[in-house]
Amino acid sequence: MGVDLRRQVFLIFKECINNIARHSGATQVDIVFAMSDSWLRLTVHDNGRGFDPHHLSNGHGLASMTNRATALRGTARIESVPGEGTAVSPEIPLSRHRMW
Repeated sequence: MGVDLRRQVFLIFKECINNIARHSGATQVDIVFAMSDSWLRLTVHDNGRGFDPHHLSNGHGLASMTNRATALRGTARIESVPGEGTAVSPEIPLSRHRMW
């Protein structure tokens, strides 16, 4: 992966972990990082308190993750249910980025 792609994926991952540590109250986090079919897929799922995605706070973390994924021509799915945790799943197409 190119330097910029690595940096942006790292910053998305870092924001996920930061949000979990600061807000979720989670006791478990599952992380899956995979590259297949010309896609990079990251899933970070916690068992924390979750939130109502229709009533977001004034924070910038979730928007930042989504904007970074979009800038890489990918997507970032954010799913959360109060009391059931949160999952953040960015998917980035590798075919549009240098692989070295």
